[in-house]
Amino acid sequence: MLRGADETAPTAPPASGLTLLGELTARARAAGLDVRTRVTGTPATALPLAERAAAPWTPAPLVPAPAVVTPLLVAVRAWVRYTFRGSVTGPSYL
Repeated sequence: MLRGADETAPTAPPASGLTLLGELTARARAAGLDVRTRVTGTPATALPLAERAAAPWTPAPLVPAPAVVTPLLVAVRAWVRYTFRGSVTGPSYL
């Protein structure tokens, strides 16, 4: 979405879920549609984004893992290829 030069950026993300149900049905009624809603139970409050996101330290152990595992896998692959270099000539089912 493009903004004009005199418009400021929004400060909060748009609400989602059922929080906008009233506004959505009002707009639909204003457009001439017959809209009926029924809400049962008590509405649940959504967790704040900070509580739903992962902890800041979570990616720390995951970042170096590929750097350690990849050379190890390449070394094992080379060792297996070297070990069985002459014993396998083709598939045994042919």
